[in-house]
Amino acid sequence: MLKLKYENKTDIPEGLDQYYTENDGLFVLQAEGVKSEDDIKALKNALDSERKLKRDAESKVKEMNSKFGLLPDDFNIDAYNQLADGNGGNVETKLKEQADRMNAQFKKLMEAKDGELNGANDLVHKHVKVASLQRAMAENNIARAYMPAVEAMMKDKIKVVGEDVLLDDLPIDDALKAWTLSKDGKHYVSASQNTGGGADGKSSKNTGAKEITRTDFDGMSQGDRQSFFSDGGKVIAD
Repeated sequence: MLKLKYENKTDIPEGLDQYYTENDGLFVLQAEGVKSEDDIKALKNALDSERKLKRDAESKVKEMNSKFGLLPDDFNIDAYNQLADGNGGNVETKLKEQADRMNAQFKKLMEAKDGELNGANDLVHKHVKVASLQRAMAENNIARAYMPAVEAMMKDKIKVVGEDVLLDDLPIDDALKAWTLSKDGKHYVSASQNTGGGADGKSSKNTGAKEITRTDFDGMSQGDRQSFFSDGGKVIAD
């Protein structure tokens, strides 16, 4: 089975070494859209850093609120003593107003940090999904020409749950393997590995196009997609 990377060049299947590039002593598959482990690790480190900044901010705000949260900005000990002794004003009201201001500032700061974390988390999930799908396609011998089409069909079905990447609620490797063995999926497997797709000698319906946009491709039926690729079609960017 084709792998994403090999430790030794001699382990690469015959005729496929041209698709691998040596990197740090490993031979890595070069496929469009694949994110390296270093890219994913860098994104995760950035997310961890943002989480630490949020924790530090929360700790700092709590510390400041504990020390000074009940004191007004213009607090003066002499004026406070005079006010308390002479009952010339409502001290508790001023202290409550200051506490409310501090709480509002804290809430605004936390909302901003939550927004940054959510954005970083979405970016990490996006690249994890793409990298996992690319690896699963390579390991299940999806033909290189069909990889963009398979990605277009599968990308919206993938979700990250904790540390698991799922496709149709199954581990992505298991789900894609089952799909390649199905009546629909077997047509996308590399010809050298495909024991079913197109082997019955039946001709495919010509779609009348050699190049179509990704949007048009997404609107095609499963059968038309297979016929399109059988006729040498290519999916291009919108």
